[in-house]
Amino acid sequence: MSAQGLRVGAFVRVEGDLNRLGIGKIIASDREGVTVEYLHSLTRRTREVVPSTEVHRIEKVASQTRCYVPGPDDRWRMGRIGRKHRGEYEVFFPDRKACYLPEEQIYVRSLTPIDDPIETLICKGHETPYFHDPRFRFLRSLVRQHAACHGMTGLLSSKIELYPHQVEVARRVLQDPVQRYLLSDEVGLGKTIEAGIILRQFLLDDPAGRALVVVPPLLIDQWCDELEAKFQAARFGQERLAVIGTDELVEEYARHPWGLVIIDEAQHIAAGAFAEDQQERRRFALFEEFCRNAERVLLLSATPVLNNERDFLAMLHLLDPSVYRLADLDAFRERVRGRQETGHILLSLQEGKPRFLLESSLRRLRDEFPKDGTLFRLADALDSALAADPVDAAARDRAIRTIRVHISETYRLHRRMLRNRRASVDVPTLSGRTTGASGATPRILEHDLDERAPRVHELLEEWRVSATIALGRAEGELAKRGITEASLARVFQLLLQAAGTWFEFLAEVVIARLRGEASGSLSQDLTEDERRVLSGTPHFPGEREVLEGVLQVLSEPSEEGDRIRLLELALRNVRRAGGGGIVPKCVVFTSYGTACRAILSRLTARFGEVAVAGYHRGLPPEAVEQAVSRFRLHPACSVLVCDRAGEEGRNLQFAERVIHFDLPFSPNRMEQRIGRLDRIGRDRPVRSTIFIGPPCEASLFEAWYRVLDEGFRVFDSSIASLQFFVDERLPDLRLEAFRRGAEGLHGLIESIRRGIEQELERIREQDALDAIDALEQNAVAYFTSLRELEVSHAELEADLHAWVGDTLRFRRDPNFYRTERTILYAPERDRWGELGSLVPSDWLHARLLSHLDIPGTFDRAQAVRSPGTTLFRIGDGLVNAMESYLHWDDRGQAFALWRREPGWDRAEGAEWTGFRFNYHVSADLRAARSVLADCGLPAGAVRSLKRLADALFPPLIEVVYLDTDGEVVSDPELLEILGRPYTKRSEGGSDYNLGEERLPVLDELIEPSRWREVCERTRRRSEREVLDRGTPPLRDRCEEYARRAERELGARLAQLRTRIERERDEAASGSACDSRDLALEEALNEATISGIRTPTVRLDSVGFLVVSGREPTLGVSGEGLE
Repeated sequence: MSAQGLRVGAFVRVEGDLNRLGIGKIIASDREGVTVEYLHSLTRRTREVVPSTEVHRIEKVASQTRCYVPGPDDRWRMGRIGRKHRGEYEVFFPDRKACYLPEEQIYVRSLTPIDDPIETLICKGHETPYFHDPRFRFLRSLVRQHAACHGMTGLLSSKIELYPHQVEVARRVLQDPVQRYLLSDEVGLGKTIEAGIILRQFLLDDPAGRALVVVPPLLIDQWCDELEAKFQAARFGQERLAVIGTDELVEEYARHPWGLVIIDEAQHIAAGAFAEDQQERRRFALFEEFCRNAERVLLLSATPVLNNERDFLAMLHLLDPSVYRLADLDAFRERVRGRQETGHILLSLQEGKPRFLLESSLRRLRDEFPKDGTLFRLADALDSALAADPVDAAARDRAIRTIRVHISETYRLHRRMLRNRRASVDVPTLSGRTTGASGATPRILEHDLDERAPRVHELLEEWRVSATIALGRAEGELAKRGITEASLARVFQLLLQAAGTWFEFLAEVVIARLRGEASGSLSQDLTEDERRVLSGTPHFPGEREVLEGVLQVLSEPSEEGDRIRLLELALRNVRRAGGGGIVPKCVVFTSYGTACRAILSRLTARFGEVAVAGYHRGLPPEAVEQAVSRFRLHPACSVLVCDRAGEEGRNLQFAERVIHFDLPFSPNRMEQRIGRLDRIGRDRPVRSTIFIGPPCEASLFEAWYRVLDEGFRVFDSSIASLQFFVDERLPDLRLEAFRRGAEGLHGLIESIRRGIEQELERIREQDALDAIDALEQNAVAYFTSLRELEVSHAELEADLHAWVGDTLRFRRDPNFYRTERTILYAPERDRWGELGSLVPSDWLHARLLSHLDIPGTFDRAQAVRSPGTTLFRIGDGLVNAMESYLHWDDRGQAFALWRREPGWDRAEGAEWTGFRFNYHVSADLRAARSVLADCGLPAGAVRSLKRLADALFPPLIEVVYLDTDGEVVSDPELLEILGRPYTKRSEGGSDYNLGEERLPVLDELIEPSRWREVCERTRRRSEREVLDRGTPPLRDRCEEYARRAERELGARLAQLRTRIERERDEAASGSACDSRDLALEEALNEATISGIRTPTVRLDSVGFLVVSGREPTLGVSGEGLE
């Protein structure tokens, strides 16, 4: 830069760290370098000497930038930058006057927020009171939101319905400085939503943070859609957030220090830890390194721990490898087994149980945990409640719940494992399998039209009977040929399943069996093992003749129509039931790709290409996503046909009905099918149409349907947690179907039901320890505060618009507001295109403009149902930008006004003079920051601690009025006068701005030589008064908050100590915590409690007020000063 360009008085920016300060002004230049001065406030400046090569001249300061012009008597005039003409700036002053000034006479503040607004008032550089009231209103709204959400802005600004169990998971994770968690809610409860909340909060907390989401390949697009629709992920930029498939993780990703890593369906990754295949184990090792290098890790898996200890240990190992060692599998299994008794006791410790049963449960708990002092204290309290006469039911139930929470929190398998169960979640929009008046979820059973179907069924029954007879006659001889009951039972299962779908597929299967060779087309529909069993198992005597008879029947044309024709008729009936409105969306499931493609072809010919979409193996991911998106979004696309590829992961809850074209011989697969529609957010039952084969006696297809319906009850309730029990029962079901046909399956229904009840009891016993309690006292209080805030969304809208719209002059697009009931703000411009909104144009383009491109709303329900909108809450880009600007801009932070009050004494000297101080009070976390830094936790961990502190001590605003003698105003009449909003005389008010030309009024009221002393003295007195005001005084309230924090944090600490002590006594491997956690918790608790007891009291804004019966006598030259 030339010497001319770097002349004294020029506006400049400096490279490097000083660039964060924004605009400076050159005050000297010599061989040593350039001296740049930064104006931080009207009373504080700093100077930096830098090389001239690092200094860059600003050719034009942005329009609407606040500027300061020094005047006589060390007083300043405040204005706004306009055009630049011939080297001089147009400056607009509050009195509606403008003039051109050289930049040497103009100063611009740095980007540093004002430290103390009293300094602005002392030097009489305050602005009109016009800015104070809307600014303070918006500030109060922001603090209210922070207090309600405990600083969890990512949760508050997400476009989601608020459900207690999801909110509780987010609360626990986001208030923990160590964020390495396993989210293990049952299927359909919204783990993706919980992860999305935490992801959004991370991206908001750390503007430079990077996150990676790793999901099964076919779920990439669904995750991307969900993250964008609900959490506006694209607003953070692709460089900060990536979503990849589990097959795409390579060493480059694994070695990068990600700020947050999310792994969906983590049980699939964990399975590799103990796999025999070397490649699978190497893949797990890569994920192990990946998680070890990440600062925060979220693993998502609905897999229950019972019967799945290997995968569960591997998942916990990814979170904490030093504590959960893979070599300790046997000890881990023993630990899981030992928890059953404790869980059983907790299940009996329930509200409403008889006294004798509660007392028995307490005795057993005392025996189980003899060293748990907290438990004994809580048990004593329950004993007292039970012995009271009369019994206080509320106190008794509260004591029961407290014990359950203590046991669960202390002895959970992993203290950072969070699990919600469907049975304990009260969500009105989880109604997919809610039974109706008939006692069953609505469903329609359809028998085959095809007249060939009964004959095929008879031939298959003949095959089964012939096979069992052959085994009975010559089992030993057949075994020598490789024919066993187990192998024939599997062949029969394959034939039966093929007979329960499209008959063309059955023909392929029968031909493969006869030829002893599976065709290439079967490789997509049958596994390698199934093809081996089908074609490799030798024939039993007489089998070939029966199978040839099947082919003979299948070769005959069907007069009534095959199963696809039945599907066409079923879909036609669904369309008719919809009347003339939107056609209900139906998902058709078949087990086989061959059938899927045939169905697609026939339905497309019948209903048109637009009406039908397909999702099957062999389609590229982009084609799958296009098909699912068309089905979801296009009103004319009413049918989605899926093979097995569509049974996992996809969220299809928007569909009305599921049609089971065939029934897989796997209850778990039926659960997966129904689970695509039965997810949180669904407010109506999943209607099912089920094709159950020919209408004939002893039908194996109907028998299998009865097993699914009456045995496993898969149509009426989720069996997601029973997957291992189900897999164990399948071999018995297969053998019974082979040995005794439909009668054998019917005979197993009752034993299946008993087994399920026993298994559910064991699962409930485990979940009694591991499941979190969304009805726990703190959880309920938090959710209640959120709901109360949501009810007042109209107030939040008015608060923001008062500042953004009415004051800073951003206009609301009337078309959006009138027709869509959404808000789209835009900057105001004059007829020459000059910016009229009262923000600097460079700040507008750099910080705000990107948030003005989509409409928003304050109504959460409307935001959820309106794609392409944002939800205006703290955490939203527009609201955050305006909050940042509010803290930097000095307008509204200091003011002085004269209020003429009718009835007040008009005599000079009878005026009341004093100050208004607005304070922001919150927990002081400086000591806690030091603890986190000493422990080596990431800088962002302090935000988690701040959220915890906000929960224990909600931030608040306090307003203090003092007269100029430092006396507190307590007169209600005077307080009412002082608390009124500023009203211009042109709007019927009687208020005068004591700024600019009216500044001499201040000199008349208070001697200029005493002005600083009066301001500083009342400032000190007001800060003391903040802690002494209120009933009870804030100082006492802080003490009560601190005692409550001691109780809550102390209880958590006691649970941690008890947990460590028990695990040391047992020498248990797979411990869920260690002494490092304990030391960190102790230090943080002490620092947090101290910060609550002596909070930060920060002066946000200040005003000087005069109340008089007369008008001010000086400087009444115009409305512009108002």
